Amino acid sequence: MLQTIPKAEVRAVLMDPENVVPVFRVEERPGSGMLYAFAGTERPDPVGLRKCWAQALNEVRRRGTARLVFEQSFGKSLSASEASDLASWVATAAPEGLRIALVDRNPEHSALNSFAALVATNEGLDFESFMSRRDAERWLESL
Repeated sequence: MLQTIPKAEVRAVLMDPENVVPVFRVEERPGSGMLYAFAGTERPDPVGLRKCWAQALNEVRRRGTARLVFEQSFGKSLSASEASDLASWVATAAPEGLRIALVDRNPEHSALNSFAALVATNEGLDFESFMSRRDAERWLESL
């Protein structure tokens, strides 16, 4: 069964201004065919986030799933160039046929996430950004 990371744990991570290492979890909801990854930190570090994405993509390969929900919770956002570089790397590293739904509930990050989705899509990855997990799941289930 999919477990949600307790809000208190996420809040503790986000309130630590020195925290650059993301909390990271990967879980699978039995029967859904989807893998769920969560990364959260106050100050995202591109190298740390790349490691999180690499772990999630390795789990996708290991489990043979074709759909990934990657949920992130950051106090601050990456720069546009960092987001572009990360999205490009994910598109290159992702197995063929993978659909990724990025979930970030912070409206301040919406434009940057849409930009990252565009970069990844332009590199051939089926990638969309969402503000809710439910919308992300609907999109992943649509095909």
